[in-house]
Amino acid sequence: MPVPSVSVQDQDALHILPLSTVPLATPSLRKARLITNVRLQGVVELFNDESTGSGQIEPDDLKLVFDFSGERARDLEIIENLSALPSYDVYSLRMSLRRLGILVDMDKNLQLSKEKTAELGEHMRCFTQPLIIAVYGDKSTEASSFADVLRLFADPNVAGARENLERLANSLEIELIEIPQFLSDYADVYLSLSYYRQCLLDIEPALKELLASLAVLRMDPAVRNDKGVSRTIDLTTNKLDSIYGQAKSVIDTFEASTQDMWEDLNGERYKKIERMIISFQTKMGAGLCAVTVKVYAWNQMFPSPSSGNIGDKVSSLVHSMTYGLDAVETITFEDI
Repeated sequence: MPVPSVSVQDQDALHILPLSTVPLATPSLRKARLITNVRLQGVVELFNDESTGSGQIEPDDLKLVFDFSGERARDLEIIENLSALPSYDVYSLRMSLRRLGILVDMDKNLQLSKEKTAELGEHMRCFTQPLIIAVYGDKSTEASSFADVLRLFADPNVAGARENLERLANSLEIELIEIPQFLSDYADVYLSLSYYRQCLLDIEPALKELLASLAVLRMDPAVRNDKGVSRTIDLTTNKLDSIYGQAKSVIDTFEASTQDMWEDLNGERYKKIERMIISFQTKMGAGLCAVTVKVYAWNQMFPSPSSGNIGDKVSSLVHSMTYGLDAVETITFEDI
């Protein structure tokens, strides 16, 4: 049976995992998606369209609908394990799938789309430029993507470039032949940082709208006099704002550390920064996934300040918006 194609939006999302990328034996499930819902729970979405809406089912209830006998027995276990993950972005998934022992073609299924990679070109420039300068000695050589950088290194056409490549290899304490692998690893690590940066930028306007809406809600006389609801608003506001601020602070720190690294490059220093960035990917993905899901769910329910009444907003806040936020880990920078 042909594997269902994955849309660019699903491939690049924080909160969506197309099950066609997972080794499942149940054909119908391979057409479905795992999504993180507003309560930050992983559920299986069997269908989603404008006329019928989203058809969601909790993993525990799948056995009531599907036959998991024989070779399909492990499918339920796989989905239950995946549903517990806090984010489905490709970088978090790589580590989670390895930990769970789920074999997936990472090069094929756990990469950002070409469209997203191109979109991140501007963020990547601050990481590619030091590489180009290290090899070509100035900023005159332009590269709009890491593919361009790889081509430049494969065929250096500026005098002295090979000598500089050898100097770069010596600084990193690797052989010249290992430079292509270094470039591939470097590209992937910093593409993840650029991806999370773009996620922050994408969510910022919606987050501001949500926080402003909650501030207005808190000032309503009926809400202001209800200490329980007021406390819930404060906790939700502080948590969402805190997650966003923590993620931005850590990304800023990594960018600054990388710039400093190129001032005095050596293999140990690069490896340390690489390890730190990779170690933060799971927490970063989880935090940004939580904020993204919450703010878009709220703005979908209440697309304008006049949408909904006070009762609807309080009910949504208490029963959906706050749910799961306590479990989101703090994203703090810790040197390793």
